[in-house]
Amino acid sequence: MRLGRERPEVGPGIVEMHPRWEGILRGESPLSAMQRVYRRFFLLFPAPWRCKFCNAPFKGPAAGTLRWIGYAPSAKNASICAR
Repeated sequence: MRLGRERPEVGPGIVEMHPRWEGILRGESPLSAMQRVYRRFFLLFPAPWRCKFCNAPFKGPAAGTLRWIGYAPSAKNASICAR
């Protein structure tokens, strides 16, 4: 993909999305399948407070181990993890 190449407009002021991002956001790519696996895995750990995107627990028995790996609350938005 070239960075300087412009995408065709779908409508006035609306640019067509790149097919790779479209597949990720619609859940049709292998990357989105791995995200679903992680979300379901993190649901196995009991926690009252979780990341909004990946369900990583921020409190509870597994939170300390996952924080060490990098799944800690972000400094800018405490509702999502820093990853």
